[in-house]
Amino acid sequence: MRGLGAEGRDQKDMSGHDAYIARVGAFHHICRPKGRRFEVLRYSRLDYTEANTDFLCDAIRRNLSMDLISHQVRRTYPDGHPAWARALFGHCVPASFALLYFLNTGSLVPYRGVDLAGEGHWWLVDRQSGRRYDITGCQYTDSERDHVYETGRARGYYGRRQAPAARVFRLMRRVQPESVLFETATPFEEM
Repeated sequence: MRGLGAEGRDQKDMSGHDAYIARVGAFHHICRPKGRRFEVLRYSRLDYTEANTDFLCDAIRRNLSMDLISHQVRRTYPDGHPAWARALFGHCVPASFALLYFLNTGSLVPYRGVDLAGEGHWWLVDRQSGRRYDITGCQYTDSERDHVYETGRARGYYGRRQAPAARVFRLMRRVQPESVLFETATPFEEM
């Protein structure tokens, strides 16, 4: 499949997310390998403007729910763990990557830092302006968030071959209900 390698990728764009997205007709397709086939989300990317970014951040935040939290986080932090008292705990990955996939730009880079409890936290940074987009950063106090940002480094997505996760597709469909999810053998062809 074309484009699913790291060759030629800008070192600062470690996410590799662009390899899974292509413009197909009037829409974009983002794919994730699913056995010998692909799960594909046909959706509309938005230009990287302040208005679109603000709109998406709000829409993503409104659509976060417990089913978007990874199984690994649920195993590591069982019910009753103090981390669950933090609003939006466990949602940083789907929120950050949904925003990255929705915005039609090469300027945003995923970052990962570590909070005072040792838990990883993700957000996006504009590589030109340095502006942070941290949809779930409100779970921390100012000083806790400062610590997370100080430990932050540009990172690639942790998924297999950096492919999008199914839970991110679920979130994207909530934000953009007119998007279409389907399976195919050829992800970057017209439906």
